[in-house]
Amino acid sequence: MEVPVTLVYQVSLGKKATGFVGGGLYAAQAFNGVEKGESRTFSGESLIWNNVEFGSHNDGPVFQLLPTIIKSFDYGLTVLAGVELKGVQLLLTYSYGLNPLLPNGKPYNGNYTNSGLTISAAYLINTKRRQF
Repeated sequence: MEVPVTLVYQVSLGKKATGFVGGGLYAAQAFNGVEKGESRTFSGESLIWNNVEFGSHNDGPVFQLLPTIIKSFDYGLTVLAGVELKGVQLLLTYSYGLNPLLPNGKPYNGNYTNSGLTISAAYLINTKRRQF
């Protein structure tokens, strides 16, 4: 679950279009997860599919593979830009995590953070705007 707090600036792009840009902070809490990917070693390629465990401490060896233990709470910065035209809104959002997600920084020296790029579209049911 993610809760963003953003400030948005809107600008008219003509009679029927509005553009907007913004930025702010987010906080997020994970409840479950799966690590997916591919691994390439000297012995060949393999698929990774591990359940993630949440914790704030990892006493295992530096390159412990299983279980994958990460912190469940994340926070960071978010920026967005979009356009609204005839009740349809297109939005591009980038989030950059500031919280190192691996307990004790293992095995990536504490530099493993979250980031995400989101493209979304919405249809606005009531597009009448009140002037303040």
